[in-house]
Amino acid sequence: MDNQFPFDIEALLPDAVQAILELQDEQRFLDWMRSHLPDYWAEEAPPLQEDLFSNREPVPAELLNSLAALIGRTLWNATPLPANGFRPRPMPEPGRNDPCPCGSGLKFKRCCLPLYRQFPPLATDEIWSILLEVADRATRQAAASSRQVPVQVLAQLASEYLDEGRPKKALQLLDPLFAGKPSGTGEAYDYAFNVLLDTYDRLGYRQKKQKLLERVIQQAGRSPLRAGAWLRLASMRMDAGDREGAWEALEKGRQDQPNDPFAGMLEVELLLTEGRLNEARERARFWYRKLKKRPEVTEEALDFFALATEDPDRAFIEMTSGMNEALELRLLDWIERVSDRPPSAYSLDCWEEEGMQACRLQPPRKIDELFDEWQQHFSHEDAPFATEFLDIGIGDPWAPGVVERWLGWLEKHPEAFDSIEILDDLADTVTMTPSGLALWLGNKLYRPLLERSLQILQATLRVHGATPPLLPWGHMENRPALRNLGRLVEFEEEAGELEAAIEHANLLLALNPDDNQGIRAILAYLLLRLNRPEEVIELSNRYPGDVHAELPFSKALALFRLDRKAEAEEALREANEALPKVLPMLRRKSVKKPEIDPIGFRYGGDDQAWLYREKHRPLWEETPGAMDWLKQFHARR
Repeated sequence: MDNQFPFDIEALLPDAVQAILELQDEQRFLDWMRSHLPDYWAEEAPPLQEDLFSNREPVPAELLNSLAALIGRTLWNATPLPANGFRPRPMPEPGRNDPCPCGSGLKFKRCCLPLYRQFPPLATDEIWSILLEVADRATRQAAASSRQVPVQVLAQLASEYLDEGRPKKALQLLDPLFAGKPSGTGEAYDYAFNVLLDTYDRLGYRQKKQKLLERVIQQAGRSPLRAGAWLRLASMRMDAGDREGAWEALEKGRQDQPNDPFAGMLEVELLLTEGRLNEARERARFWYRKLKKRPEVTEEALDFFALATEDPDRAFIEMTSGMNEALELRLLDWIERVSDRPPSAYSLDCWEEEGMQACRLQPPRKIDELFDEWQQHFSHEDAPFATEFLDIGIGDPWAPGVVERWLGWLEKHPEAFDSIEILDDLADTVTMTPSGLALWLGNKLYRPLLERSLQILQATLRVHGATPPLLPWGHMENRPALRNLGRLVEFEEEAGELEAAIEHANLLLALNPDDNQGIRAILAYLLLRLNRPEEVIELSNRYPGDVHAELPFSKALALFRLDRKAEAEEALREANEALPKVLPMLRRKSVKKPEIDPIGFRYGGDDQAWLYREKHRPLWEETPGAMDWLKQFHARR
């Protein structure tokens, strides 16, 4: 509705629609409009009453009545009524010779007809978003269930609720739409479906999300909706590390919607997660050529594929940064500017400890002073909680007012790239980016920070000599370097760079044999992945009675692979006695996920057993005879 009249339409509309919902009677609503319209009169409009200090003529009362009747009828006729099945119940149009609705007593043709002709009718679609905003919860849910609301309107309003941090209001709008078999499968339903899945994510409804995906895939025929479900499932499987399942779901989605840009983006991302950079570039080039002549494809999608032909990682960062005020891009630009700086070695403060040389890392004086200055701009209250290795406080470093402080300082100090301590803080911070730590973001932001920390550490160790000293975790000065090295091991494992991960895990254990970070559990898994059972046995023997299930059970599997059956049997017996919940879970094809504490597992608990099973069962399954051996062992107990 254009603001053709001298009152505040934006303020009037929601109040008027709310009055209609409450009154649901046309005459009572027209009375409301006559009495309340003056409340919305604009300051710059002619006055409603004569003003001794103004030379402007006041608005005649007759005109005010005419406007109230006209606006009231127009709104009433367009507003869906709950009592009418959420359909409008329009007033009859007055005839030319009927009494004028404004109450003047004149015939309509001689009173307000010219005004009505200047004012077009209002479409119901324009009212729906207002109605859903002002309605109470019960009315919103009833409206959504009525199937009268345009799906696009529901989805758009729900998306706005999500952006405003009101996911439960979004849920009220969209849940009824998919409560049974979807009544539509077009692009509007696909849009609503994706907003609902985002809502489930925001509320932590993982099981509901999974069940909805499965139901839509089963019930919807070939359509944008089913394609969207397949592609969303592909994305979920990729995030869970199930690349084979992700490719399968992606192919099903492409069969339903061959020209969906999201399918192309997923394909490029999947190739990146598998380290197939050149193929990712080539497929981006394919999708760009395929989509550039299709008018429905957005400019943003084409820009993504154009950039991805050269730099897929940066293409993903730019795409997500467009939604997050380009914060990640600013950090990326800083990293790229400083990446050529030669690493500066730290010094070592050493002493003898149990026949070996133990040391503390000491930064150069200028770097130490720089870190003090950094802490004035990036306090540990801003830092995320490093659950992996129990580091610092709790906070959101990307919060408005916080990110500008530390990022602005960083951009002025390239020498910050020489500080392991600052790199440690930044590595924590990158895991909390608004976009999340996808692999492509990790390649451009996370990996360079961790590799730089390793370069500085290696430069320091080279100065020391051929045999690396101990860097005990108990000395706080060593923790940033050890944390970053542990993060690098985990990142390389996730990226499929198993040899590099093993090399760096072994370095970490040499520097800190007590392994306060639990890297030995990752190393045992990696060694079995590459079928190096002798090294698994040696590693396990270095940590007898270990609290991690990975070492005793990996030792048993390694001995079994070497056909040292008696030793394997004894190792499995010892592992089972120490952690009796692991074997029953390991044997079963499917188990219910217990509650998992993000900070750590409970020794001997269901959570520890489940975590071991989830990661290690494929190693047992791929070992010929291993699962049968477990069953036989269990039967003998």
